[in-house]
Amino acid sequence: MLDLDINLKDGSITDTTLNRPFDPREEYIFFLLSKYAAAKQVPPTGKLVSFRQIPGGRAYDPVFEGRVVAPVARHLGDKVDRFAKAAERLGGRPVAQGDMAYVVNALPLVPLTYVLWKGDEEFPPRAQVLLDGSAEAYLDAEAITHLASITTSRLVTVGLSLKSG
Repeated sequence: MLDLDINLKDGSITDTTLNRPFDPREEYIFFLLSKYAAAKQVPPTGKLVSFRQIPGGRAYDPVFEGRVVAPVARHLGDKVDRFAKAAERLGGRPVAQGDMAYVVNALPLVPLTYVLWKGDEEFPPRAQVLLDGSAEAYLDAEAITHLASITTSRLVTVGLSLKSG
C-alpha cells in the first residue's frame, strides 16, 4: 500500500516509486500495523467525517491540520495534475468533491478522502482530508494522525517526483 514494500524477513521498507529505502517514520508503520491487525473488522459506514468528529480528534486537530492537510494544499494545490497522478499511483480513485478529490486507502479498511480546491488570485489552494466513519474502530486519533501523515507524505513525495502534463 502507498507504494511502500515491507520486507517481512528483515523489516526493511522500500519506497517503490523512488526505488529507495523508506525510513523517516518506520517505527510508526509497525505501530500502526500492529494496532490495525488487533482491531475488530467493521464494515465501512460510507459516511465521511472530519478528523475533529472522531473521539480525541479535537485535541489532535492542529497537528492533523499541520501534518496532513496543509502539505497537500502547499505542495500540490497548484499542481492538480500531479495530485491526481500521485493519488492514482497510490491506488486512489476519484470522487466528486471539491475541485478534485481522491479516496486513498491508507490501509485496506481505512480510506482517506483527499479533497482539493484550486486557488485563484483571491484565495490560495485549500485541502481537506475526510475519514470514513469506521476509521475510529481501527485506530485512535493519534494513530490516525500518524497514518494520515504518512499517506500525505507519500502523496506529496510521489506527486513532486512525477512530471506534469
